Amino acid sequence: MRCLYTFIMSYLGGIYISQVEGGDTNQAMDLWIENLDTNQIKGFSKSDKKKLIEVGFSDDDKDVPITGVRNVSCFCVRTKKGFAIINIIKTAEN
Repeated sequence: MRCLYTFIMSYLGGIYISQVEGGDTNQAMDLWIENLDTNQIKGFSKSDKKKLIEVGFSDDDKDVPITGVRNVSCFCVRTKKGFAIINIIKTAEN
């Protein structure tokens, strides 16, 4: 079953929201980063995207569940310019 996931990225004072469909959170994260347009994010470079893939997506503990809420998790990465926090919300099941 495919689900809709909402990604909310906070970086250098900006908030960037996008959605992808995936079979599970890990697949959604892979699709999200693959489609992430660095030109749309102030101060976020292609090398930052590469680091996000290497650091944030390098193991089985890609995301951390948020205690006290359902279907919400997050992960973080530090770049040369700042700190990105990405929240993932399983928004709907199709």
